[in-house]
Order: sequence, then structure tokens, then C-alpha cells
Amino acid sequence: MLNAAQLDQFHELGFVVIDGFASELFDPLRKATDRVIKRTRAGTWAARKCPNGDVWGVSGLLDPKLEEPIFAMYMATPHVIDVSADLLGDRNLRLSLTNLLCNPQVSDYAIAWHRDSGNPRDSGEKELRHLNQMQYGVQWNGALYEESCLRVVPKTHRRNLNAAERDVLHNRPMDPMPGELIVKLRAGETVYYNANLLHRGVYPCGTRRETLHANLVSMKSPVPFKLHYEAVKFMEVPGFKNTIPAALHPLLDNWLLFAKQFQFDEVIA
Repeated sequence: MLNAAQLDQFHELGFVVIDGFASELFDPLRKATDRVIKRTRAGTWAARKCPNGDVWGVSGLLDPKLEEPIFAMYMATPHVIDVSADLLGDRNLRLSLTNLLCNPQVSDYAIAWHRDSGNPRDSGEKELRHLNQMQYGVQWNGALYEESCLRVVPKTHRRNLNAAERDVLHNRPMDPMPGELIVKLRAGETVYYNANLLHRGVYPCGTRRETLHANLVSMKSPVPFKLHYEAVKFMEVPGFKNTIPAALHPLLDNWLLFAKQFQFDEVIA
């Protein structure tokens, strides 16, 4: 589905912007995100909150209790499954996080510079060893409205951070980062990126944001990520498979195998 240039950019820079969406789902997704955000701001659904209690994100889009099957339909499209498989070079994938990002209403919010895994104090061979183990997942921001909230530092998913980057990361993590790039998305565009790319999110309250934020992981991944279990444990509930399209069933089966790892770890801990 992707061309060689797009694949090369993802592997070399750590991210790639893809035109298009599942066009038949675009307007229904906008309507569903409006409903979900209103519900979340009203306090009746799981939210990611700013320190002041405002909302910047919504969790668990595939949870049947949300009663919004459109999100599972979106996850089952080629724009998700085939693109992720192409980027990872593997079609044996498992489900993971399914979230929604939105603008706060009261004041601007921002997340500090980070990679999504690993010890930020690691350097040298230890830092590289972890990065090399974590090349088997892809996450994305699918913009339902124009936005420019994601900042990335290209190529930092595969290399050691330099002294200037470490200085900002550890001492001024909300400041501009040397070499940072603002990812500008038009409505209907999606940025797919490696979660170990040095990145941050900026959430201005005055700009409407409704962005689908999800993650898929290759079963080749040797490193389990506990958040990918704890945040979506509702997928263990009997009957959950009946609530999602058949295209997602193999990905759920793989996630259930992954989940057993954490159940076993908890028993022996």
C-alpha cells in the first residue's frame, strides 16, 4: 500500500505522513468523536487530564461500553492494518492502545519531551540496545481537523541523543529542542511514527483538535510494554471479539497471547 519512498522515510526519519483516510468513515468518525469528547468532558468516560482537571485525551475507544463501533471499523481498515504492516514489515500484528486526542478548553497544555519507553538517563550502548529492541511498533495521529500539535526530532529513534538534546530533555523539557520539526497535518492526514522518536505534544485550547491516536505492534517485539496491557484490559472480557470486525480478530488473538504474559507475571510476582 505504501511506496518505497514512504517506507524509507519512516525507517530513516522515524515518521511519515500519509494522505487520505477511510473516506466513507470520515464524517461518521467526526460525529462520534464529538459525542465522545462531550461525554468525557462531562465526566462520564475515562479521560486523560491536565493538572487543572481539563481534558486532553480519551481512552479505550474500542471498549464496548462506549457504544461507538465506528472506532473498531476504522481500526479494521487498510489505512490502519495494511499501512502498519507495511511500515513494520510484518502482517502478524497485535492490538494495543486506541485513544483520542483533543484540545483542552480552559488553558493551553503541553507534554514534555520524551521517548515512550526506556530510561531517559541511559546513554551509550545501553541506550542503543534498548532502541534496537523497540523497532517493532508503530503509533499514529490521524487528524480529523487540521492540526500542528506534534513535535519530533527526526532520526532519534535509532541513535543516541547528543549533549544539546540531553540538556533540554533533562533540564528544560518544555523548551524548544534543537532540530525539532513541527508536524503539520491537514484534515484527513495521518502521521505514523516510531514511539521511540524524541517527541512531545502541544495542545492549544483555542484550536479545535480531534485526532485518533492508536498503536499496533508486531509479534516480533521481544519487549513487552505493560501499558499496552493495562490500558486495554477490557479486551479480555468474554464476548469482546463479537464487538469488533473480523479483520481485527487475528490482532485480538495475538493481544490475548500477549496478555497471558502479564497474567503469568502477576501470579509469580
